Amino acid sequence: MNIIYSCMDVKYFLKRKRRVVYFFLDKWQIKTKIILNIHYTSNRDARGIAMLQLTRDGEYAVRAMLFLASQPEGKVSLISEISENQAIPKSYLSKIMQHLARSELVRSRRGANGGVVLALPASEITLREIIEAVAGPIHLNICLLRKGECPNNGSCSITPLWEEAQRRFIEVLESKTMAQLAEEAEAIHKKAKKAHLSKKRH
Repeated sequence: MNIIYSCMDVKYFLKRKRRVVYFFLDKWQIKTKIILNIHYTSNRDARGIAMLQLTRDGEYAVRAMLFLASQPEGKVSLISEISENQAIPKSYLSKIMQHLARSELVRSRRGANGGVVLALPASEITLREIIEAVAGPIHLNICLLRKGECPNNGSCSITPLWEEAQRRFIEVLESKTMAQLAEEAEAIHKKAKKAHLSKKRH
């Protein structure tokens, strides 16, 4: 399995100057072997890494934002509430919320009634904005990072294919808003609940 496990992990391994790193994730009592394939950029910027798999940061950010989009408009949610509901480590979620706040997707409120709330209507927020807020601009391959990053720039017949794939991928991420996804999530939840009750009757 090829995966960039998180931006923080990548920064650590870049310092060690290793292209492939092996480690084990002990989860649900299963030893899972993770292979990190790291693509270096000229300035070793972890936010300029070509990736084909959503990072853990991106996954958690999307889930947290979907939770917020599912709440009544203007409702302030506690970090602990989101953490418990979405099974995201609280300390990790706090750091993700800082990225989302800097991108003006959420607002933080302090005090007794503090927490986080969407900074924009859910109908104006897309998956692309969320993912790029925590992981940087989306690049499907290293040749799309910037000119000169790949030694084959300008002489590779595959580059246009990568460009087309990236364009379509981004179109998909922009095709639905968090409001639409929250509605679909609610419909799926209701359908699953109905099926569960029907199964219990039989």
